[in-house]
Amino acid sequence: MALISEGGRERRDEKEEKERYEEEERKQRVMGVQIMALISERGKERRDEKEEKERYEEEERKQRVMGVQIMALISERGKERQDEKEEKERSQCSPLPTVEFHATTPRASTHNHISIENESGSGASTSRRRALVFVAATTTPLLLLFNHEAFAVKAAGLATTTSENYMLIKEEVKKVLSKAKAAGVLRLVFHDAGTFDMDENSGGMNGSIVYELDRPENAGLKKPMKILEKAKTEVDAVKPVSWADMIAVAGAEAVSLCGGPTIPVPLGRLDSMEPDPEGKLPQESLDAPGLKQSFQRKGLSTQDLVALSGAHTLGSKGFGNPTVFDNSYFKILLQKPWTSSGGMASMIGLPSDRALTDDNECLRWITKYAENQSMFFEDFKNAYTKLVNSGAKWKSV
Repeated sequence: MALISEGGRERRDEKEEKERYEEEERKQRVMGVQIMALISERGKERRDEKEEKERYEEEERKQRVMGVQIMALISERGKERQDEKEEKERSQCSPLPTVEFHATTPRASTHNHISIENESGSGASTSRRRALVFVAATTTPLLLLFNHEAFAVKAAGLATTTSENYMLIKEEVKKVLSKAKAAGVLRLVFHDAGTFDMDENSGGMNGSIVYELDRPENAGLKKPMKILEKAKTEVDAVKPVSWADMIAVAGAEAVSLCGGPTIPVPLGRLDSMEPDPEGKLPQESLDAPGLKQSFQRKGLSTQDLVALSGAHTLGSKGFGNPTVFDNSYFKILLQKPWTSSGGMASMIGLPSDRALTDDNECLRWITKYAENQSMFFEDFKNAYTKLVNSGAKWKSV
């Protein structure tokens, strides 16, 4: 009996040892899966970082090329102006000629005949006026061309001269921004830029939101403003940045952080020193025709309206995961969950969101974006760029 008892204990010990071994093996397999998942996630992050770095380097290369072209244009224009100056000095040293156009009856040629006579006698005053008219007529197109070139230089110069500050702003924003805070930051963009009115040439992306935080329509925006204030303080210590630029870049970073498209934002906006007029933001109670009219006054199309409304996929409005930027907004709009009787589904979205599905033109874009997320991302990027540039006043070069 003692031998039987001893044998039983040994079998139990072997069984327990086997179970411990199997449990340890199971834990190791689970740990292996977790490690592999972690490695895969880290690999994805590194690829994303590499792609972001490559995009930035490509953008920087393009801006350097543009800078070289601009400098060449400036140099060429400077030479032209020097030649014009020398020509003017030479003309001031000789009598002013009379320039007359004689339209001849077309025969062998249809060209006008031009004769030049020296200024003399009683026709001196008339000759001088004719010469000035001729000079004005021939130089005006050059002036217009120069102004056009100067504008192009100015616009391109802004992008080139501010690129070094762009990455600094992005890095400081990333330090204070999280997915949970993204919706509030993006809302800040809409409420600053959304005051633009083309007819009155007022409002727009000008940082005036800092003076408007106590307005009822801006309730809840003090928190995201405080978040960005930390980042702005760090940036300002290196190179001052306007609130308009800060908010525009932060909104783009909020979209990217939550899985949306990467949106490059040019810098150089000037801040307003006073609040924008009240009552310029689109009201949540507007129907589709009212929304379309409101956006049209801001220089935005119906397509822009629908694409920008897709930002409501972030936050607590009930359109999918509140921290993921995707096309769930449009898929849920097509389901019209608010039509169900009672429950939380009836609380999804704002009245303005629901109104979009009642308009055929809006519904066409909603359907396209629900079926094609890449199209939505591209159109949102373009509409966002138009939004953050609307009504902006820019620094000179």
